[in-house]
Amino acid sequence: MATAEPRLDQTGQAPLLPDGNEAAAGHAPIAALFKGNGRVVHGAFSHSYEDGSELFQPFLADVFDDERYFHWLFGDKNFELRCSGTPGSGKTTLAALVASKLRDKFSGGRDAVASIFLQYDLRWNEVSFIEDFLVSVFHQLSAKHVCEAADGDGCRLYVEARRYTRAASVGLRAANRIKLIRQALETCVSALEHSFLIVDGIDRCNAAVSIFLEDEFARLRDKGLKVMTTSRIPCLREPLDTAYYDCDGPGCEDPRNCRICWACENCRTEDSFIVMCAACMKKGLLCENW
Repeated sequence: MATAEPRLDQTGQAPLLPDGNEAAAGHAPIAALFKGNGRVVHGAFSHSYEDGSELFQPFLADVFDDERYFHWLFGDKNFELRCSGTPGSGKTTLAALVASKLRDKFSGGRDAVASIFLQYDLRWNEVSFIEDFLVSVFHQLSAKHVCEAADGDGCRLYVEARRYTRAASVGLRAANRIKLIRQALETCVSALEHSFLIVDGIDRCNAAVSIFLEDEFARLRDKGLKVMTTSRIPCLREPLDTAYYDCDGPGCEDPRNCRICWACENCRTEDSFIVMCAACMKKGLLCENW
């Protein structure tokens, strides 16, 4: 006897099937939910960049030896790695090479790497772009995931992905669809052991989209996603100070010109503050007021 599909309400929520699990017994690939939905991906971006990035690897080798890249990749503090440079300086090639290296290094069943390469400046269709951006990231990060009937977290991911695809198929409001795919994306990242997102040309987004994406990146970083972006400008606003600082940590082995550092708020005054480098932070060599 066939079971009727549950209806969506105006928030896009749908009740679970009577057995408490929307995934069928056995295996339920998440990617299968997105096949044949008739949706055209936004033309402002692509998932890959094929232009001989491996050829230029020797010229970019220093990047992978840089302490900022190392701490972004392996450090306990999850921050957005933003690489800026003038047009033609190799930002897109670097993004493609980083994505390729990450996929080679983190190839387990609970590892995933997503990449987005912006093709031109975004001037309109912001809502459509945001939805397609989030769907693309989710699709890439969940590509390996197969829901087992006995896997509670996996089935939750399947349920949330299916709620989004149903909402899209019945034409639910874009704001509600975006809310659903954001929920599914957070669940996906939480279920992964290692997850990465590489976004090339983030400055091609207008101010409104940039603010939304930066907020989304912060939310996903809290779930464990490591984000790297490239841009023609250093950041969304001009930095107040671009100088490097010396570490003030007691017994610091390499105190000169810290590229990654933390300032002690308890010691801050109008004209000075105490700086701790990444190595001292890791060793617990902090100032007395930390």
